[in-house]
Amino acid sequence: MKRKVASTVEVIEHKTSAKATSLIEKMKAGWSQNAKNIVAIAQWAYELEEETEAYRENDELGMTYTQAVALTGIPRSTVKLYRDIAEFCHDHQFDLTRFFALYDSGVNISADRYKAALSRKDVKTFNASDGKAVADLIK
Repeated sequence: MKRKVASTVEVIEHKTSAKATSLIEKMKAGWSQNAKNIVAIAQWAYELEEETEAYRENDELGMTYTQAVALTGIPRSTVKLYRDIAEFCHDHQFDLTRFFALYDSGVNISADRYKAALSRKDVKTFNASDGKAVADLIK
């Protein structure tokens, strides 16, 4: 993907990989839906950060993560939150869907006070689409 960034001095073309372009387009589409797919957006944001990381130091050719996020139309702070959640889940081998099910119920499993629960089997295996199972778990 080439994007021209206008400035008062010059125009710089930014090149991205096909994967980065695909992730940007997926995030745009996922955000524009009425029921936003935050689980997928979180995963795509995580992947986008990894994909654009190589371009951080190359201002003349590469697109930075920040520039890529700007193209999605999603507020940067929202993408950062989702990406941080996806990174936590990746680092702790915790399912993203389960994370958001707990998060929506007021439990941030990444908070220090809940980290011990990460090793519990019931926390790692509950049915995230079952509201009763989520409610029973957080009691």
